Amino acid sequence: MRFSQIMKENIMATNRFITLGQMRDITSDILSSTGYPLQWKGSVEAVPIEDIIEIDYGLEWKWGDLNGISEELVMAALYPGTREIILNQSCRELFNEKYGTMMFSLAHEFGHWILHAEDLEGLQLDLFENYVFYCRSNREKSRIEYQADLFAGCLLMPETIIVPMIQDLRNTKMEITWQRLYRIANDFQVSISALTTRLEQLKLLYIDSRKIIYRSREEAMGQQKLF
Repeated sequence: MRFSQIMKENIMATNRFITLGQMRDITSDILSSTGYPLQWKGSVEAVPIEDIIEIDYGLEWKWGDLNGISEELVMAALYPGTREIILNQSCRELFNEKYGTMMFSLAHEFGHWILHAEDLEGLQLDLFENYVFYCRSNREKSRIEYQADLFAGCLLMPETIIVPMIQDLRNTKMEITWQRLYRIANDFQVSISALTTRLEQLKLLYIDSRKIIYRSREEAMGQQKLF
């Protein structure tokens, strides 16, 4: 099932489950349409999320005051009616320090636009005219927030790039260390937590509670049984 079909089914049912495979197809279609190369060629080209948002989809992103909206810290928000993504001015120092967190926040809100609010092929935005999608810093998230996170991870770290990249590292006997993971996160312009979440999601590695990196959960369980 391709992008437009999935969108039609989900635009009026924002809590509907979207599989990892469907999200891969949605984000791959977006990247292909913007000219982003989806083939691994030995190096990482960060997804130009800012250009995609503004140039390809006609949304505006800017800084604004999002304090007082919630008891929790609101990092960003999507206002569908005005086609705006607002980044919280209070988070500017954090975003400057952790640029990958800013890129993920933009991709998260863009995900809300694509998955939950876009006016596609005659579908109406009226229901969303006064609706706002917030990106909060809390750990407890609704289904649509998980959908937006999944979208952001799939968009910023395409499967067709990250899978062969890790396979190449293993084929050349290169150990996947934390230092290497931080370099990869920097290449993708994402946070280290976003990268490790994506790698675990694709079953490319497993990190236990002690922050030890394994090739898989099964390998970790096997090692623990030895001791």
